[in-house]
Amino acid sequence: MRLTARSAYGAVALAGTSFRAWRRPRALAAIEDVAFPDIQLRASAKYVEAIYQASIGAGARVVAVIGVEAGDGASACARALAERSALAPSRTLLVDASEGSSPSPPTWEPEPENIGWFKLSDGETDTFRLRSPDVLRRLWAEAHKDWETVIIDCAPAIEDRDYLAPGKLTARSADAVILVCLGGKTTRESIEAAKAALGAANILGLVVNGRDQPTVGAEVAREAGRGARFFPKLSRWLGDRARRSKVLDVPA
Repeated sequence: MRLTARSAYGAVALAGTSFRAWRRPRALAAIEDVAFPDIQLRASAKYVEAIYQASIGAGARVVAVIGVEAGDGASACARALAERSALAPSRTLLVDASEGSSPSPPTWEPEPENIGWFKLSDGETDTFRLRSPDVLRRLWAEAHKDWETVIIDCAPAIEDRDYLAPGKLTARSADAVILVCLGGKTTRESIEAAKAALGAANILGLVVNGRDQPTVGAEVAREAGRGARFFPKLSRWLGDRARRSKVLDVPA
């Protein structure tokens, strides 16, 4: 299979998506060996930087980003990491191995020249080749002739259907693996099952996607809003302080 980056894509937008990586998420306290050490992140940019430094910044040239289950936000994480890598600057290839519904790369403005996109299943007729981590490692070696860094957007670790390139096998071909779960939804049992499915893969850490999980600050601000009818200024002041508080910027 010939590896050719079909087109470039530009700046990633994380509007509406909030990622946080924690050492000991309360619902996932038993997964301490998977989590990043002592990272408590408020802004998406800081989150992306922390993931970058823990993986590509530490020398990994092939990084797999894989969700515990479908819809956990692994694709958004992979795209953000690819953009950060390109800003290093490093010629970065984003490989779509998730078999999502889009046949073409996402587009943003502006489009940097040093990001490429490649759909792993394009032109592949042998359904067994992509199930071999050794075959995939050779593919990444070929990619390194033109690209310094390869980031793989994998299919979920817990499969919801039959994938041409199963995420659990694709991830094993990478130097490092970032595991993504959805805060407030993913269970400890699901993460344990994902870890078991990934086997000997080099899991660097667990990223908890707080997209659908309000923070304590947001909940306090919502409660403060109940008094707006009687104390509008005080209610607004308390709400603003709660939303901006770093201490309260934790999952509710």
